[in-house]
Amino acid sequence: MTNSMSVPLTNVSEISSSLACPAPTVKVNSRPLSLTSTAPADADGAADGAAETPSDNMPASFWAVVCGDHSAAWSRDPETYRRDAAEDKGRFRLYGDFASSIEPCAFWDESAEPVTEVDNGVGGLVVQNEWDPQTPLPSEQALHEDLRGSRMVTVRGGEGHGVYPNGTACADGAVNAYLMRRELPAEDVTCDAPTGEKGGARERRHTAPTPERAPDRF
Repeated sequence: MTNSMSVPLTNVSEISSSLACPAPTVKVNSRPLSLTSTAPADADGAADGAAETPSDNMPASFWAVVCGDHSAAWSRDPETYRRDAAEDKGRFRLYGDFASSIEPCAFWDESAEPVTEVDNGVGGLVVQNEWDPQTPLPSEQALHEDLRGSRMVTVRGGEGHGVYPNGTACADGAVNAYLMRRELPAEDVTCDAPTGEKGGARERRHTAPTPERAPDRF
């Protein structure tokens, strides 16, 4: 495929047809389209043969988990999502309709196997930033409670989704011990996030005050 042209986005097109709205288009440059990037050539012009990870692996694995784990929980009726988006746009004007929009799960096949219910005392390590916008602290605390044999490592003041490895020696050490030696902490651990590093404590600004911590947060 050469020259600049408009190409329909394939999976968006499929979803759009179900919603009776036109598929968006995207401009592509004169280079051929490819789902994977090729390995760089060496000094002699030969590639080293190492295949790079396809750029679409992260979204694919994300939706495989979100949709596949409990596919029956997702409505297959597009009108449900349209109604939710309209309602949430009125309640949350900046972000509501986007967050409630239709997802690939509406078109997902039924799960290949039933949902796995964890009901044992197998040891597990739950690691959590205090200010994670995607998996809030109370959710992880509830998971820790359900996994009866688990220990929890909480990074107090830590921000963002994902704790390991973000340079917090306390949390990284606990995770390394679990992964390499199957060792769990003797009890739950609360680490302090280092200021100024990724996952570190929030800088105090007049425009973004530090939220007050509930007394029983940890």
